[in-house]
Parts: sequence; C-alpha cells; structure tokens
Amino acid sequence: DVVVLTVPGTGHASTAGLVNRTSLLLMRPHALLVPVSAGPINFGDLEAVLRDERPKQRAVIDTWPGGCWHYPNASCGPPLGPPDFPGSPVLARLPNVLPLPS
Repeated sequence: DVVVLTVPGTGHASTAGLVNRTSLLLMRPHALLVPVSAGPINFGDLEAVLRDERPKQRAVIDTWPGGCWHYPNASCGPPLGPPDFPGSPVLARLPNVLPLPS
C-alpha cells in the first residue's frame, strides 16, 4: 500500500500530528508513506516506528521540518546554504527511508 499525504502543512492546527505513532501502526507493515507537507508529521514518532517497530514500513521524505516551505528561515541546501534535515539525522539514514532534498 502507498499512502500519499496531501493535507495542508505548517500552521494548520487541524492537521498537526496527523502522522503519529498510532496512525503509522494502523498502516500495513509494508506500507510506503509519501508526505507532501511536513506540518502533519510527528518526526519523532516516524523515526521511532520506522526504526524500532516497523522496519519494513517505508517513507519517502522531502518535507523536512525546516525546509524551503518555512522560507525565509530555512535553507534548501547548496547553493542556498547547508542541507536541512529533521531534528534527528538518524531518520534520514534509516535503510527504509529515502531522503530527498527539499
């Protein structure tokens, strides 16, 4: 199964934390998550579930919490500045995560 999340991002209280431990564990064990905005994602839960509880679940992430969509307070990587990753770089290095530049 593939879950593509296309709800509004940062600043929308109704979608904050939509992707959390509970919702990730309700997905099938081999599901692929493709979020289009960072606001609805609890990145701590995402990392913990993909690392510890569902190592076969996968995610393609190009919506980091401090990426271009938080302009002007973020950088998008060269040539605009250093690459931006989530609070924990461990998430970007997990074997079941495909990190894309924002």
